[in-house]
Amino acid sequence: MHDIIDSTPIGGAPWQSFSVYYNGEVHESDVEASPWKLKGFEVWYRDPLIVMRNQLGNQDFAGEMDTAPKRVFDHNEKRRYQDFMSGNWPWRQANEIAKDPANHGSTFCPIIMGSDKTT
Repeated sequence: MHDIIDSTPIGGAPWQSFSVYYNGEVHESDVEASPWKLKGFEVWYRDPLIVMRNQLGNQDFAGEMDTAPKRVFDHNEKRRYQDFMSGNWPWRQANEIAKDPANHGSTFCPIIMGSDKTT
């Protein structure tokens, strides 16, 4: 399945990796209590700029992204939080960005990127 995903025309974000190590002081008592301090860990990632360029350029996502924060209310006028752009933080960020006239007409495009061990 990963080969199929990676072979799509919008692909081209190869996996990269680096290793991280704890570089603080290690005491004898740490060896048993915190063995992770003694070994390295590989971090695998794809270049986030390439991933976002591919995602934003993918027609499958056209019409699926919110281009502005929103406030959603139910029939009782109670505020409803249904996704990221319906929250308070995006609204405050958009207000802050709008203070600069040079930003008028821009689109607020926050990016949430993450992964877990299963991906």
